[in-house]
Amino acid sequence: MNKDILEVFDEKFPIQHHECDDCWYSCPKASDGCCDESVSDECNCGAERKHEELRDFIMKALQKKESEIIRKIKMQITKEINIAHSENQPTSRLTSLYMFISKLK
Repeated sequence: MNKDILEVFDEKFPIQHHECDDCWYSCPKASDGCCDESVSDECNCGAERKHEELRDFIMKALQKKESEIIRKIKMQITKEINIAHSENQPTSRLTSLYMFISKLK
């Protein structure tokens, strides 16, 4: 799922390298490239680094949120199991659900 989100992010926010009217000052990865032949073909405008930082931020935020949701679900299932025990009700389905959710990470 997270990879799908990153693919959508990449489509909606493509890397935009620095382009200047004077191509001497453009990033080599810009659409028209850089006229300075002494510069390597690597990005020198920081666009790729910034894009990667944003991707990392998104992934970490998603993973954090996912962990919080799983933790809350596990806590709720534990509560339900304890209630079922106190009422002498079966808990096998809740236990199975808890085990399934535990394996999601």
